[in-house]
Amino acid sequence: TCELCAEGYFQILQGQTNCTTCEIGKVAQTPGSSECGPCAAGHFQASEGSSGCEACSKGQMTAEAGLTACEDCEIGRYRSSMGASSCLACGDGKYIATTAATACTSCEEGYYPE
Repeated sequence: TCELCAEGYFQILQGQTNCTTCEIGKVAQTPGSSECGPCAAGHFQASEGSSGCEACSKGQMTAEAGLTACEDCEIGRYRSSMGASSCLACGDGKYIATTAATACTSCEEGYYPE
């Protein structure tokens, strides 16, 4: 009898004796996969043979599919939710002075953002 390739592994050819590990940045989410697919934008996979993708943390993003790590939002931009494919700019009267921000800070009375 033949066995299905486990999650995180695939086999595209018939008559093989083993399955191939999905490369970093790609996943096989169901047993018996014939290919590995990329993690969607906003998600990443940093290890071989994975069956799932991880969402980027708050303050981070990935704009493309198939990446192995998330990027911090740059100064002046933020993301308050996980799994983001982009970072957002602050609205009027607010600012961010660090990378990987999860919220904007309001300027105190009598001040404005530079």
